[in-house]
Amino acid sequence: MDTTQTLSTPAPHQLEEWHTRQGRLIRELVFGANDGLVTLVGFVAGVTGALSSPRPIILASEALIVAGSVSMGIGAYLSSKAQREFFDHEIERERWEIQNMPDMETEEVRTHYKKMGFLDNEVEMIVKRITSSPKLWLRFMMHEELGLVEESFDNPLVSGLTVGAAFFVAAWVPVLPYFFISQIHAAMLAATALSVGTMFLMGIAKAKVTSSSIWKSAGEMALLGTLAMVIGYLGSRVANAVLPQ
Repeated sequence: MDTTQTLSTPAPHQLEEWHTRQGRLIRELVFGANDGLVTLVGFVAGVTGALSSPRPIILASEALIVAGSVSMGIGAYLSSKAQREFFDHEIERERWEIQNMPDMETEEVRTHYKKMGFLDNEVEMIVKRITSSPKLWLRFMMHEELGLVEESFDNPLVSGLTVGAAFFVAAWVPVLPYFFISQIHAAMLAATALSVGTMFLMGIAKAKVTSSSIWKSAGEMALLGTLAMVIGYLGSRVANAVLPQ
């Protein structure tokens, strides 16, 4: 055996771990950025229909971006933390069952491999090997009974920071034209084009990573963003017509 090659080549589970973490990072980036874009593009489209100056639009957008990014970050942190705590609780329950009900847990291992079609002597050999090590036994129960792998546990802090930062950065895209274009309806058209284009590019990037249809992914994101803008704009027009001046 070539020990040099063995030491230098990543094990299959290491490659899969890298791929899984990248996938989760992409998911969180897309989630935060898409929410930031859709939220702000709907907002600026809405307030543009009711206001006549870019300054209040910019000020209101700044407040919404800060509040939204903090809210998204905290929400992602708390949801990831709750998920992690649930996983930890389930793992502790399995550890307790292994220590206090070993016969029942052993039978679960035996049943699992029998269902897979292993012969009785093969099953007993595998069961003996797994149950001889508490660490291996617990890992088996995590994977096969709970469907958990340690690499899938999100870091709540990283998740929260990623989602919040993605929201914050992407949310500025629809606001940028209002800094440079004084005519607010022209600014809204520029913001619309810039936002739809950005979402289209985000859809292409997501499709590249997920190996899905480029046109479907890009079109879906652009369509949803456009829908948010239309709803926001029409809502503001209705409110402006109904509410007293």
